[in-house]
Amino acid sequence: MAHGVTRPVLHVHQALHGYAGGHGLLACSTQLKPRDLKAMLVLSDASGVGLGTSDRGYLTGYPLPESSFYVLARSWPAPEMPRPGCVWTHSLLIDFTDLAAMDCPGELMGMLRRPSGGNFDGYDMALSASRIVDFKRPAPTSVFNIEWARLLLWALYGHASDRLVCPRPADFDVEPLLLEIWAQQWPRLRRTFRFCTLTAGDRSNDGSVFDIQFFPPSDRALRNRFPGTTDIERIDVRNESWLQSAADDLASPAHSLRDFLRRVGGDVEHGRTAFAPLCQLHDLVKELSVRPAALQEAIKLTNRLGTVLGFSARSIVASAAAENLGALDNDSLLFVFMNARQLSDSASVHELGRVLWTRAPLDFWRLASTDPALLEIASAMLASLPSADIIKGLEVADGLIPIALQYKPELVCEAHFWRLKEAPSEAAFKVSASDDDRLQRALDAMIRASRPGLSFEAQRRYGTTAVLAAAIDMLDETQGDAIDSSTLDWIVTTARDVEALARYLSDGRVQTRTSLLAIARATSPDSVPNAYGEDPWVTATRSATGRLSQGGQQYLAAYLLGRALGYRSKSQAELIATSFDVTYEATADSRISDDAWQLVDNRLPRAYFWVDWDRCQRLREGIAETFVDRDLDPAAFGRITQDDQLFHLLVEVVAHRFRGRAFLRSVRDSLGQAGNAGAPRTRLIDRALD
Repeated sequence: MAHGVTRPVLHVHQALHGYAGGHGLLACSTQLKPRDLKAMLVLSDASGVGLGTSDRGYLTGYPLPESSFYVLARSWPAPEMPRPGCVWTHSLLIDFTDLAAMDCPGELMGMLRRPSGGNFDGYDMALSASRIVDFKRPAPTSVFNIEWARLLLWALYGHASDRLVCPRPADFDVEPLLLEIWAQQWPRLRRTFRFCTLTAGDRSNDGSVFDIQFFPPSDRALRNRFPGTTDIERIDVRNESWLQSAADDLASPAHSLRDFLRRVGGDVEHGRTAFAPLCQLHDLVKELSVRPAALQEAIKLTNRLGTVLGFSARSIVASAAAENLGALDNDSLLFVFMNARQLSDSASVHELGRVLWTRAPLDFWRLASTDPALLEIASAMLASLPSADIIKGLEVADGLIPIALQYKPELVCEAHFWRLKEAPSEAAFKVSASDDDRLQRALDAMIRASRPGLSFEAQRRYGTTAVLAAAIDMLDETQGDAIDSSTLDWIVTTARDVEALARYLSDGRVQTRTSLLAIARATSPDSVPNAYGEDPWVTATRSATGRLSQGGQQYLAAYLLGRALGYRSKSQAELIATSFDVTYEATADSRISDDAWQLVDNRLPRAYFWVDWDRCQRLREGIAETFVDRDLDPAAFGRITQDDQLFHLLVEVVAHRFRGRAFLRSVRDSLGQAGNAGAPRTRLIDRALD
């Protein structure tokens, strides 16, 4: 397990055999089939008499086919038992599925433990990751002797049909090497591999033939107890290329061979027999990028192995060629694609489709169209390609847009797609509207594409509400008030439908003040209708959140104040209370921008010679005129500003207006209902009325 990688939760069942009035099962964490129980009983017993087993014991590995477990067991001598020759055997029961997923089954070695003192606690429970003893994988140089590695590999796969025996090395621990060989195998071979690292006799039977067994080196006469087997020490190792590849991979587990074997060994039914040819095929596949002739050799090998591998061999060659597409000529590419039907479930299809589509999309699709089977595969390729790769092909063949959309409708959700010359087609607009979620993402992509005129077509097809919602949603994700010009253009387009815009604001769907600012910049203060009920801008302002820059805040406040000073809104008092302080303060400090001031300038009175240059006085006069002449809510006037001094100035202006004193008395009455909180402002009004 690589450093920093989380170990997946692994559940491993276990069993313990030992002496209890005879050799038997002492504990087990799962139910097993009767035939498998019998096999375990036999193989967990001592593998021979007088073996002189060390305290470390020996390993046995074998499958339980009916229960779908692989057994990795260690047996230790049990001299404390009353009967000579007794052993303790702890067996790990690894589910076939888990075994296939493991990179190094030898990591489980740390879970094997010898019972002591007659204590069998814990053996009746499955082991999980939290109880696994960490196994530090040995460095390759400590795992195997190169000569022994080549010998065992040649014996196992050069004599793939033989049952193998060998005296156990006296000066070399063969177990780590054997476990590495086991880890190198593809899952189907791994789960059928049977081995024993120390036995005094052949442990095979009709239903369980051992691939390799080791007998004590001290007694060569034991060799006679293994009839019909091949002694590894009597085999002449040949210097063949596949053997070197296997040995190199054994020495460096990061080598590509075992990954290759795992990928293509799933349908191999000939076990060890297929190992050497697969290694040869792997070597040829590696050469494809530097030696084009290797592809033809791989094809010949594939044909020769047809009865053994058939489907897999063709898939191997096509997959490997697809992984080196950059070095392949057109004939090789044609071979890969023509055999792509063998790769319908292979990851190589994705890369093959990408290269064919991006290199020559028209030729690729023309070839696919000649054969229904190839067309089906090409369609799957296209559907599996990332949108960016499909768009790359469409840049040189945009006539294929309808075909691409047929298999990859998500293209309409990419901004780059809408920048293509022929993208705004009938097919693209129909695909975009195929469901609500896709339409929302497609509109988002259209906005980001910044294509002139696209907003008008989108609004015509999908309506103002959908398009406006997409633009507002994008603005709601904007930090501050840095509004993209393209997004603002879409707001301007949709804002022409003022009735739809009013409904959208009234629904409280605008989440941020950034979006409110964008709408304000795209419309005039009187644009949005307010035929009845609360002003949509009041509703929207109340629900929107977020921060604006000082300039953005001033512009929005001036916009709302300008709307209040007009005659479109039915919530003029509320709008003034929301916006007056910000606008007045910016004006008093000469910080208000020209475009913000223009929103209120033409709506303020110009009755006296000094009004044109004293903007603050004009604001006070305008507010007083609006509240008194339009008979707005006196309570709203009482809370129009947080500044008592400014409130006093407003009261003075109101007091000099016709009907102003009567209005102030109404304001005073409303403040009186506020109790002590309204007392300071009540006194200000009283002084003005004296």
